[in-house]
Amino acid sequence: MTKNDLEQYHIFFNKFNDFFKNNKNVLLLSPWKDQIDIIENYLSICPKIYLQSDWDLNDELDEKYDVIFACNVFHYISDPYKCINNVLKSCDCSPC
Repeated sequence: MTKNDLEQYHIFFNKFNDFFKNNKNVLLLSPWKDQIDIIENYLSICPKIYLQSDWDLNDELDEKYDVIFACNVFHYISDPYKCINNVLKSCDCSPC
């Protein structure tokens, strides 16, 4: 993670802080330590923050989340349509 990445996180969370007040379940998908620290700091208003590092994106999850932050994972996938669709299906607000 670069210094610019960290700055972008701060800009994003400051701008959308009010949005996250209404979300109850947040999933951090394969985050680095710095990402966990930043996200947990800004999302301390959310009742539940879950960490997931072993989800095979080729498979669907049974759980549903209000927001999923997919960190460092999509550049590894072999079937982008299937994997991204599986992530979207795990969001309660997903159109899928």
